[in-house]
Amino acid sequence: MESRHSKLIVLLLFACIIGWIATASIEQALGVSGASRNHRSTARKGRMQLQIEILKAKIETDSSAKTAADSLNLAGKLEELATLLWQDGRPKEALEALTRALALEKQGGAAKDRLIATLNQIASVCRDSSKYNDMHMALRQIQTLNDHDPATTVEVRIRDRQNIASCNFLMAVQEDDLLKRKQQLQLTQASMEELKRELLTERAIDKLNAGEKSLLATIDDNLSSIFEELGDKSAAKPLKEEAQTLRSFTR
Repeated sequence: MESRHSKLIVLLLFACIIGWIATASIEQALGVSGASRNHRSTARKGRMQLQIEILKAKIETDSSAKTAADSLNLAGKLEELATLLWQDGRPKEALEALTRALALEKQGGAAKDRLIATLNQIASVCRDSSKYNDMHMALRQIQTLNDHDPATTVEVRIRDRQNIASCNFLMAVQEDDLLKRKQQLQLTQASMEELKRELLTERAIDKLNAGEKSLLATIDDNLSSIFEELGDKSAAKPLKEEAQTLRSFTR
């Protein structure tokens, strides 16, 4: 009996030791895995910073652009640099690179679509950096370029105004003065509602194309957000539901 009891104790101790070893092994493996991830992340960051420095050196070499083609080529490198800088968490430098790229594109006689693409990048960086005044200026430039092009569709013109209204909403939400905030939100609401009426002037919702439905869904979403900010949830809910329905049609 004592022999069996002793064996049982030994087996239990052995099981505890095995369990401790297994736990230690798992913890060690997790530690190695975490260290490996950190190492990979550091290595990626190092490679990105090396790419940035190499690209900066190329830009410096090509900085004396003499022809329109040179200007556009240099602008392309600056846009590439801006992307890397943004990914590296350096939005201020990214914005500086994009601003310089835009100036070179204008100097080199870039087509409207290329200018708008760069301005959209500038607006995105400004939005994510909460520089809404600069974002607003970039969006205004896009609107001006499209307004001067007779080929611009009604949908694009409405989209430009909707983007500016969205920027106005972001600026209004940041306003500390409650009265001014409410007034700005109400003005933005009126602009959005006007855009919606304009979009639906000629066709009913079910007659809109996919792009127009997507645009209307964005307007509804923004109007819903405005009503929520104004404390009118009963007005916000149906707009949010309509936006979801419109998006289901465009998938």
